[in-house]
Amino acid sequence: MARVSPTTADPVAEAAALLRRVAFATLILVVPTAALVTRRGVVVLIPIGISLLVIASALDGAQRPLATTARRLAASPATIAGGIALFWCALSLVWTPFPAEASERFLNIAVTIGMAVLGYLALP
Repeated sequence: MARVSPTTADPVAEAAALLRRVAFATLILVVPTAALVTRRGVVVLIPIGISLLVIASALDGAQRPLATTARRLAASPATIAGGIALFWCALSLVWTPFPAEASERFLNIAVTIGMAVLGYLALP
């Protein structure tokens, strides 16, 4: 006769693990396939994958310490160079002859960078 295991699994940890697996499968398998088929698929699937990663790390707290990771990320040369480039993009909005289109592109760039940072901070 089969016996039930005496150890009880943590449903929150299992749900977070499932969400993390779905997120990685989306980002690693589905996004490149969608990139071959359509352009808009990537724009939709990457935020979904990153959102699933953020939700999974909020559920189980398996991510790296946020304060030290964010401090190390902010002090890296790539982040400083990206910040300077983002500042230049924002400054160029002052003299552009097409402020609506330029503002929309700047907002897209800023949101993309924000999503990348959230995804990086949510990694275990």
